[in-house]
Amino acid sequence: MRITGLFFLLSIISSIGMTQETEIAKDSTKVILGGGNEVIIVKKGEAVEISDSLDIEEIDDDFTYWSGLEIGFTGISMTNTVKDQYKWFEINNSKSIAVHLNVIEKKIPLIKHYLGINTGLGFTWQDYVFSDTLSIMNLQGDSLVGLSSGDIKYSKNKLKTGYINIPLILEINTSKTKSKNFHIAAGFIGGWNYRSLLKQQFEESGDIIKNKTKGDYNINPWSLALTSRFGYGNFNVFANANVTSLFEKGQGPKAYPFTVGVTLTAF
Repeated sequence: MRITGLFFLLSIISSIGMTQETEIAKDSTKVILGGGNEVIIVKKGEAVEISDSLDIEEIDDDFTYWSGLEIGFTGISMTNTVKDQYKWFEINNSKSIAVHLNVIEKKIPLIKHYLGINTGLGFTWQDYVFSDTLSIMNLQGDSLVGLSSGDIKYSKNKLKTGYINIPLILEINTSKTKSKNFHIAAGFIGGWNYRSLLKQQFEESGDIIKNKTKGDYNINPWSLALTSRFGYGNFNVFANANVTSLFEKGQGPKAYPFTVGVTLTAF
């Protein structure tokens, strides 16, 4: 009697299960992924159209816009008074460039992915191109002066500087998917000058003369710049403006570098 009751109970449970499975099958569409995983999408009262291929976009909510290779035009900002005092110090902005290689980044999220602080490590190389008859030098290590090269005309004449940078940037994002994200960021970049040299090239008696003269040229060992960055997806533009002078106080013109550029490759 007990056995008969047990079979009767199992039959009822089995029929309920079959009914539920039938209902799911009628109201659902089964999608088989390439890996063999089955996903059931329930759409009651709606027609579901399944394409031949299923594209799944992976969400990456840990991206930032610091690391990468950047290039831009660089120049010098000076007041009119300083320009009058240092008339020889003229930079060709259309030929002066800066290259940034930012290799390390770290994001500190504040509000999920949408608001965060970015920091990291990067390198900057700047070329300030002078006129073809200007040469600069230190006088007794105290002040920087410009001298005329006379009959020599330089085909290359630029002051090259290099920095190691650490940023502190506040970033706002609108999406968790990088390809659909609009981003804007602003903050500071601190730098330490590790090299400076004057590179010149000219022709003399049919020969090409190349000179590379290393020196500190009274370059300020520390730099601090304001930075702003914005873009959409992988596209990013930036603008940096120094609040510290290129040269040390009292040992050169009060000249404030700036750079405007674009990210070529993001890491």
